[in-house]
Amino acid sequence: MAKCLGGEETASAGPKAPASAAEKKPGARPKAPQPVPKPASGDAGTRWVLAQPSQNFTVQMGAFSTRDAASTFIRQESLPAPVYIYPLQKAKTVQYLVLHGSFAARANADPAKQKYGRLKPWLRRFGDLRQ
Repeated sequence: MAKCLGGEETASAGPKAPASAAEKKPGARPKAPQPVPKPASGDAGTRWVLAQPSQNFTVQMGAFSTRDAASTFIRQESLPAPVYIYPLQKAKTVQYLVLHGSFAARANADPAKQKYGRLKPWLRRFGDLRQ
C-alpha cells in the first residue's frame, strides 16, 4: 500500500555496497541527482485538467506513485468515464492522481463523492491542481 500512496519501502541496514569508480578517484565529483521528468503536456489527463474552469471541482479518487498503479486502480474499481490520470509534480516526485468528473459547484460534486465513499475520495478545485 505504501507504494500506491507514493511511499518507498525501506531497505534494512546491511553491508555497504562497493563504491563506484567515480567515488574511488580522488577529486572526482559525485554524480548529480537526476531531475524528475516533468509530465508531458500532451498527456490526455493534463489536457483535460487544463481545459476545465479553475473554479470547478473534481473528485480525486486516489493518488499513486506510478501511472500503472493508477490505471490498475481504475480497472479494479470499474470507475466510469470521465476518469483521468493527472500527473502532478510534488517536490521531487510525481504523483498520479485519479480524477473523476468536472462539476461547477461543490454541491454538484458531492453525490459523486458519496457514491464512491468507500474509496475515501475528496473534492479538489482544478485551480488548486494547476498551482
